[in-house]
Amino acid sequence: MKLGATLGGAGNGLFGWFVIKAGKEILGPAPEQWAEDVASDLQSTN
Repeated sequence: MKLGATLGGAGNGLFGWFVIKAGKEILGPAPEQWAEDVASDLQSTN
């Protein structure tokens, strides 16, 4: 039972790592001012 939990946890961690790596390759780096842009957009729509 402990072996299954260990393998499952390791598999989930590896899968998550691949998802994040692929997302960074596809989308590029996150913009530095994203939070400020969203806040200003929300204020201008109200």
